Amino acid sequence: MSLYNLINNIMKKVQLVLSVLMFSFVILSGCSNRGTELEFKGTQLFYTSNITEAEANALGNYLVANEFSDGTKKSVQIDKSGAVYQFRMVVMDGLDLESEENIEMAKSFGASISADIFNGQKVEVHYCDDQFKTLKVVPMAVL
Repeated sequence: MSLYNLINNIMKKVQLVLSVLMFSFVILSGCSNRGTELEFKGTQLFYTSNITEAEANALGNYLVANEFSDGTKKSVQIDKSGAVYQFRMVVMDGLDLESEENIEMAKSFGASISADIFNGQKVEVHYCDDQFKTLKVVPMAVL
């Protein structure tokens, strides 16, 4: 085997190893802060360590029963900060986050999951980008 072929084979192996490492990094870094994933009729539901699996399953089943989870792809996350639940929802680019209709819908939805899932605890609805970065926080309607 020539020196050229030997170096070429080594370089191919190095490239393969680097490709695997980069792929692993992208996968791990992309999911690191979203939490544990469940799936409910097309909706990815992530829940953090602040939420029990039972709470996450109750929320997921609620989303299906109330036709939020209708087979179309959606991504949501449930978290809790202190005594406040945070329902985080990825929204489409260009959604008017300041429209009265979208704000009222978020307030009402927060109040509904508060009453039906979280025993009347406070809920905030976070409109988020596709990386779950909060774009707007809407507190629930007063019960």
